[in-house]
Amino acid sequence: MAENNLAEALEKHNKMYDAYLAVFGENSLDRVIYCDPLDPRIEEIDKATKKLAKAIADNTPFKQIDEETWNSLIF
Repeated sequence: MAENNLAEALEKHNKMYDAYLAVFGENSLDRVIYCDPLDPRIEEIDKATKKLAKAIADNTPFKQIDEETWNSLIF
C-alpha cells in the first residue's frame, strides 16, 4: 500500500512540477532547492508539491540560486 501512496504522491508532484514550469518558464527550477532531494518520504514529496502549488497560486516564482553558488553545491 505504501508503494501506491508513494506513486500517487510522485504523480501529483510531477503534475504540479509541470504546471510550475508552464507558468514560470522551462528553466525556472534549474537552480532551485524547494525540497530535500535525498528524502523520498511521502510527507516530503507532499510538502514539495504544496510549495509548488503555493508559488503558482501566489504568482511568485522561487528565487534561483546564482550559478556560481549552484555549481559549488554538492548533493
